[in-house]
Amino acid sequence: MENEKGTDQFVRDLLREIGVTKPWEHDGGPKWKRDGLAGGSKSKIGKGEGKPEFVFVVDGYVVIIEDKKEARFTRYLVDGVVVTDFPYRQDFALNGAIHYATVMLHNKAPCPKGIFAVGIGGDEHHHEIALAYVAPGQVKLLGDLDNLDVFAEKAIAEFHSVAVLGNKPEAEVRLDSVKAAALRLHEGMRNYGSVENDRKAPLVSAILLALEKPGFDVGDLKGTYDQVLPGDWDGAKIYRAAHDYMLSKSFGPHQKVGTLLDQFAFIEKAPALNRIHKELGMTPLRWFAQILKSDVQKVVTDPSMSSFDVLGNFYHEFISYGGGDGNTLGIVLTPEHVTLLMVDLIDVCSNDWVLDPTAGTASFLIAAMHRMFSDAGDNEAIKEDIRKNRLHGVELQDKLFAIGTTNMILRGDGKANFRRDSIFEAPIAEMRGDSVSANGERVPGHGFTRWCGQSA
Repeated sequence: MENEKGTDQFVRDLLREIGVTKPWEHDGGPKWKRDGLAGGSKSKIGKGEGKPEFVFVVDGYVVIIEDKKEARFTRYLVDGVVVTDFPYRQDFALNGAIHYATVMLHNKAPCPKGIFAVGIGGDEHHHEIALAYVAPGQVKLLGDLDNLDVFAEKAIAEFHSVAVLGNKPEAEVRLDSVKAAALRLHEGMRNYGSVENDRKAPLVSAILLALEKPGFDVGDLKGTYDQVLPGDWDGAKIYRAAHDYMLSKSFGPHQKVGTLLDQFAFIEKAPALNRIHKELGMTPLRWFAQILKSDVQKVVTDPSMSSFDVLGNFYHEFISYGGGDGNTLGIVLTPEHVTLLMVDLIDVCSNDWVLDPTAGTASFLIAAMHRMFSDAGDNEAIKEDIRKNRLHGVELQDKLFAIGTTNMILRGDGKANFRRDSIFEAPIAEMRGDSVSANGERVPGHGFTRWCGQSA
């Protein structure tokens, strides 16, 4: 309609943001779509072809969008039910979209995963986005949206799983498995390894890093406990694997690697960890490694959770079982939605430098890195520059330093400049890239100032 052209353009802009650049508009599109809308006109007679404003398919899901100029025409419900009789299907956006969806299903259009019917009213300044899922014999109203991001190719399947099927979000499912693993590890470290609280974090960090080394096999932890051959102890094998993995990947700076290895040194020679435990039939180290490999490793390294501080949450749960207030490590975790909000508010981009002066488990650096990588797109040179030069963290506590460093390494950022230091004593001039000119004058570096939109 003529008076909806402004809203049409607003919807096109929303679609472009999720990568849908050529939706089928009105009577356009393939034969199956037009056949599916045959006899689906919104008119009173309803015999002509239905012509939705927009139709597109993502990952097998059909999405139908109808829009209206004013938000008050987004939907019309009677006793909580969307009415698709005339004139409501013609006058209200969601009603019309659901009408088209039911027509397509009636005409046996190929919609094996169902149809999302979307009604949008208003413009970019004030709008409502109403939504329903339509399948044979089912019309399920869903919560309103702020944008159309849930229909992006990487998001729509999980959105369907959570919003329509009522399943837990994948991140929540995986975090539950991490929490269960944390409880098992806590009990095992207490009962089988006599591990002190302040050594639990480095122990888990060392094993997770060892698991990343190609060729390292948990099955090689055989419980050899010969005083003459301490290099064959399970702890020595884990320490070497973590050491070799960090060196093989050129993780730096060397100060960071050395400091981290110092935290792992006790694993090599702790008798309770390296002897075969009668109840387990293996060393506690091997038992810990099996749990971490099966329940934690994939979650920590999963790219789809790259903005989520899984390891920080793991340690928080893990340590909380051993301390009454859950803060034995002094960890106060910043929730994921807060870290993501902060990097959005300051609009972190790929050419920025990021400094966290009290980095803790590195949750803010992880969120910043995730956004910077997204901004860099497929440019691997920029991503490598981000890894090597643009992420800086300072953390004074040894235990938190071990967690944060491991977190960054497992996220593919072993080159991040993560320092064990006080921000008041750290070499800020070096960190910000100051240099000395030929005549001996100090030249300020980037100073952690903003460079968005400029070349690095």
